[in-house]
Amino acid sequence: MGFEAAIMEKLSIVIPVYNAENYLDRCLESVCNQSFYCNIEIIIVNDASTDSSKEVCDSWQKKDVRVKVIHKKENTGVADTRNFGIKEAEGKYLTFIDSDDFIDASCIKKLINIMEQENADIVRTPLCTHKNGKKEVKNIKCKKMTGAEYFLQEYTNKTYTVFVMGSLYNLKFIRDNNLWFDDKLRNSEDDLWTMQVLFKAKKVVISREALYHRVWLENSLSHSQGNMRQRGKDCLSVAKSMAGIVVDRRYRTAVNNCLIGLYYYGTVKGRLYETDKKLLSKRFALQHGLTKKNFIRTILFLINFKLFAVSNYLYECLQKLIHNYT
Repeated sequence: MGFEAAIMEKLSIVIPVYNAENYLDRCLESVCNQSFYCNIEIIIVNDASTDSSKEVCDSWQKKDVRVKVIHKKENTGVADTRNFGIKEAEGKYLTFIDSDDFIDASCIKKLINIMEQENADIVRTPLCTHKNGKKEVKNIKCKKMTGAEYFLQEYTNKTYTVFVMGSLYNLKFIRDNNLWFDDKLRNSEDDLWTMQVLFKAKKVVISREALYHRVWLENSLSHSQGNMRQRGKDCLSVAKSMAGIVVDRRYRTAVNNCLIGLYYYGTVKGRLYETDKKLLSKRFALQHGLTKKNFIRTILFLINFKLFAVSNYLYECLQKLIHNYT
């Protein structure tokens, strides 16, 4: 199918919103002012915001007929909010945009063009990151591979990051594979969903241009929900779910390193070694942590949880010192 025909296909853009009054206009302007006509629906799901986000959403619904607003009565988290969007979506394609982020004027045009030309399950754009007043752009060569191959490549290159935003999905692929977010989670839901999606995807194409602008804010949906203890518990839950993903032997070591890293992160950051020792499983560590990368950490974890946490803290301090002097 050529691009002229492709623009007749509907694209569903899901934007979860929670207390984003200061950034929502910028986000929606970037979506509504794309550089060409496209049959799009913009699904804004307001997760019971307590600021003026509701009014901002409603004003955009009045200004643009493509905007559909859903106001939830209770705050249930970004995972459940994205699921609302997936259920409501009527397009052939689906993308997610965080309410404090924005996209290039040609983003939709270029991603749909690649999707149609390649008949992919996922088209991914590199991110242009805005953090602490600094902008970092990483344009790369266009790549095509399976989702599992993409995971292994990024993990091997130490560039693997979870992704929900900055990607265009074939909605049929998402629904046929039952790829819903785990709405019991308030944290790390992206980690689990990303891995589930990648190991189902037969074709992932990476755009060479960074078209999605990721704005890092301390109070954003992705970075601040839940207290640290709950964050730690969610990390443990996600790691256990990752362990259940069926993967080829070629990818098992990399998957184990990812999930045990998340498991140990949750143990330390949530201080679960002090408050919730019963949740910590030495058997799980034995099953997934005896890789070359995590062998020493796992042995310390098996000997004593507190010793493991202290050594982990010292290791992080050493890494920061090395980073500051290199």
